[in-house]
Amino acid sequence: MAMTIDGRYLAVGEGSQNKQGGAFVYIYDIEKKQKMNPLTFHQKGVQSIAFTNDNKYLVSLGVQGENMVCVFEISSGLVVANTVVGGDIPQN
Repeated sequence: MAMTIDGRYLAVGEGSQNKQGGAFVYIYDIEKKQKMNPLTFHQKGVQSIAFTNDNKYLVSLGVQGENMVCVFEISSGLVVANTVVGGDIPQN
């Protein structure tokens, strides 16, 4: 769970795969008292989420085994960036 610094948005990510075959991130607009459209990207679950300081983006990290970081634009709900993280660290 994550909340913006100003308290406007609250986000909750599903920790495991749902019946639809993915894992949603839900954002609630506290000021308007409404749930926004669920964000979709992660397939296995969401481990961690955080808002950027300007409240424009939400960053999410998928569970172990998915290893994906995703950046959502809050206003549109679109994925603006994603990448795989982790793996073996090269030894020198």
